[in-house]
Amino acid sequence: SSGINAEYGQQSVEKIDRTRHIALSALAQFIHSEVELPQQDLLREAVPLPPDMAGEDEALAMVMERTKVGGSRVLANDPVSAYIASAEYFSPAVVFSRVMCLVQAEEYVCSLIRGLVVSIGGLTESLVKASSSAFVDFLEENEDQHRKLCDSLIKVMRKDAKNDRVIVPMLKTVELALTSIMLEEELGNYFISEFVKLLKIELTKCGNVPKLLAAVSPLSNCLQFSENKCA
Repeated sequence: SSGINAEYGQQSVEKIDRTRHIALSALAQFIHSEVELPQQDLLREAVPLPPDMAGEDEALAMVMERTKVGGSRVLANDPVSAYIASAEYFSPAVVFSRVMCLVQAEEYVCSLIRGLVVSIGGLTESLVKASSSAFVDFLEENEDQHRKLCDSLIKVMRKDAKNDRVIVPMLKTVELALTSIMLEEELGNYFISEFVKLLKIELTKCGNVPKLLAAVSPLSNCLQFSENKCA
C-alpha cells in the first residue's frame, strides 16, 4: 500500500491538472479510510479532508465504504472529490506547499521528488512558480531535511538516467537548490560530487541542445564547493 500511495503522491505534484486532481482524490479516499498506512499522520496532513468533515465518523465511514465498493474511483457527487476540485484546495500554491511534508517520509520522498522536478521544470508559469516556491520554502525552513532531499535527488537521477523528461527539469531543480540555500560543506561536496558524476554520464555524446544548455547553470553553481571535481 505504501508503494501505491507513493505513486499517487508523485502524480499529485505532476504538471497536468487533471492528473493531480485524480491522484489527490484517490489519496483522500484511501488515507482517510480505516486502512493502516506508513506515515499516516503525514499523509493526512498532506491530503486533509474538508474542514467541516475532518475527524467526523460519518465522513470516514463514507470514504471507507467507497474504498470497499469502488476502489479509488472518483465520483462526481462525492463531497471529498468536489472539495479537492475546488480552487481553495486544488490551487497549485496550496497543493505543493501542503504535500512537501511528505519529504520527511522515507517511503514517499523519492516519488514525490520525481513528480515535483517535472513541475519545477515545466512550461506553465503559475505551476513553475508554485512548485518552485514550495520547494525553496521547504529547504529554507527544514535544514534537517537537506541530506534526505540531496539523497533523493541523486537517487532519482540514477533511476531515471537518460530519461530526459525527468533529467532536464532535474537540472533546473538542482540549480534552484544550489542558488537558494547554502548547503553544509560536507553535504555540499558529497552532493556535488555525485551530481557531477551522473551528469557526465548524461552529457556524454549528448546531442540534445536544450539538455546541454540546461546543464550550464547547475554546473557553474558547483564551483562554490572547493573540494568537488567538476572537470
